Amino acid sequence: MTVELFRNAPMGNDVESLWTPALLRKTAFGSVDSVVRGTQIFWEGASGTLDGTIEIWGTNDFRARSLVARFDVSETSNLDSAILAEMPGTFEFFKARYASNQITGGYLSAVAYYEPI
Repeated sequence: MTVELFRNAPMGNDVESLWTPALLRKTAFGSVDSVVRGTQIFWEGASGTLDGTIEIWGTNDFRARSLVARFDVSETSNLDSAILAEMPGTFEFFKARYASNQITGGYLSAVAYYEPI
């Protein structure tokens, strides 16, 4: 199962997803318990000075957070070499954050993959 953190976000603006549960619990609709295994991050059409950054953060209690991974946006598109970040199972919630810096255009997406447990 996949969960979109953000889709086609304008890269000229900073973007931050909501805190997302690392574990999806069963619901009344019969969905299965799943745990996040990875996040795919991809963009196209980036323009301006290509110096943006993408970070993945984790937390257990919202009081403190830890940087899980950091990636640089240094090419116009990464559709043929999208980032696949493996997610450690050491936190309750995670989020993706993008800082545009001097990037002025393009579109960015981040999708989390959950595996049934």
